[in-house]
Amino acid sequence: MAISPGGSWLATAGDDATVGLCDVATGTRSRTLSDFTGRVDTVAIGPDGSWLATASVDGVVRIWDPVTGETLKTLAGHIGRVTAMAVGPDGTWLATSGEDGTVRIWDPKNGDTLQILSGHSGGVMAVAISPDGSWLATTGYARTVRIWDPATGARLRTLPGHSGRVTAVAVSPDSSWLATTGEDGAVRIWDTATGDPVRTLAGHVGRVNAVVIGPDGSWLATAGEDGTVHVWDSVATAGTAPARISPAGAVVAISPDGSWLATAVDFGMMQFWDPATGSRLRAVSYGGTVALTVSPDGSWLATASSGPVEIWDTVTGAQLRTLSGHTSWVAAVAVSPDGSWLATTGDDGTLQIWDPDTGERLRVLARDVGRTTALAFGPDGSWLATAGDAGTIRMWDTTTGATLRTLQNTGSSRSSVTAMTVSGDGNWLATTDYEGSARIWNLAADVAPRTLTGHTGWVAAVAISPDCSWAATTGDDGTVRIWEAATGAPVTMMRTNSHLYTCTWHPDGQGLFVGGEAGVFGYDVRRPARGG
Repeated sequence: MAISPGGSWLATAGDDATVGLCDVATGTRSRTLSDFTGRVDTVAIGPDGSWLATASVDGVVRIWDPVTGETLKTLAGHIGRVTAMAVGPDGTWLATSGEDGTVRIWDPKNGDTLQILSGHSGGVMAVAISPDGSWLATTGYARTVRIWDPATGARLRTLPGHSGRVTAVAVSPDSSWLATTGEDGAVRIWDTATGDPVRTLAGHVGRVNAVVIGPDGSWLATAGEDGTVHVWDSVATAGTAPARISPAGAVVAISPDGSWLATAVDFGMMQFWDPATGSRLRAVSYGGTVALTVSPDGSWLATASSGPVEIWDTVTGAQLRTLSGHTSWVAAVAVSPDGSWLATTGDDGTLQIWDPDTGERLRVLARDVGRTTALAFGPDGSWLATAGDAGTIRMWDTTTGATLRTLQNTGSSRSSVTAMTVSGDGNWLATTDYEGSARIWNLAADVAPRTLTGHTGWVAAVAISPDCSWAATTGDDGTVRIWEAATGAPVTMMRTNSHLYTCTWHPDGQGLFVGGEAGVFGYDVRRPARGG
């Protein structure tokens, strides 16, 4: 299908060996072009709308007058099916690709062949032209992308990277990058000036058939044989192949300066890693961990488990203090923004406040919280939020223990909250649940929460980027999803091959660390400056 420059009519092609010209306003077919010997595979319209190009399985390209339906030119040269077409920005040339492995440049007015581009080993599947017409990109069976000079026919660059046929290509509005899709299920972004790969977006299962880029270049959309359409933030580099840091990690926390990463599992091993190199710095053996929090200055961290809460020196790995007071499993632990308080809660339904320097319990803030799975302080430490099995989120005054606000997660019995975090500015909080959803609650307004859907299993963790612009979630379906915090719009999704239980942002906002059964992985999520 192709749409006319003014948007008043469109052309459709299909298996019935016809091309239909349709009025967009009325939806009626105004003309049918039928001088074909078989299926019509592709169609393109000149930039002024004065001519239309079609290509069919017989390998013939035809130029038509859309007003009269007259065939203006017949362009013969391809052997076999013509797979794709693209029109130069000034309308003086037309590029076609074919199963014969060639790309041909034509003059649509007189039908002359201007260039024949040869070099693909196997059929060419797609072609796209830069907005200024100075180069074009082609993809094909041979797993490569090629960039050409249409004026001279010279091949400028070859971009390897896909592990299967490259099915589609699109060029950004500023020509600085292009996107390709393939049978390998990957969406790849390339720097057109250097030919270097910029990032790989993983999310589709199986072959991806099509890609389009938004008019301002801020997003791209892809469609695949898995029956899904993905819309990606093209500015974000989220999706870059991750670096494996740790062999296992159900719980992950990072130091305030980003110099070390702590990982823990529930069978008694806590390890410290250099997130830049992936090298292990030290290891501590102990009773196991289900929750982990780091002090604001990074000098100590606290762990929670079936036993007491323990505080550890992050430099030496020595155990500093043991906090005993809960009568059952401690499921959540959080430190106040100034590091002066530690809050704990769990299966015994109590919410307790501790002095981390002395290990003294300062007060039991509440005794009827219910079974709690998540805990988070507000940015000034004057309140904290708890959430748990009943799907109820309560905000407490940390001095008096008074309930300041109650929020209810709606849904079935599986709407129990699995994780929670508060934004750095305190304007909203995010929760996840067993129903496969994440929710963003606006704390400044009495409105319903924004629901983020996409996970196909329960969502285990949520983390907010330091600048409060993105929310990241991980889940039982093995996916990492990044969302626009303000709108809830999906930014990107990365798929792993195991269940994921935790995620945390690097303090500079340029890295995301996720942990699960297969290990702890670091993703590059920088947003580079857009090319001019």
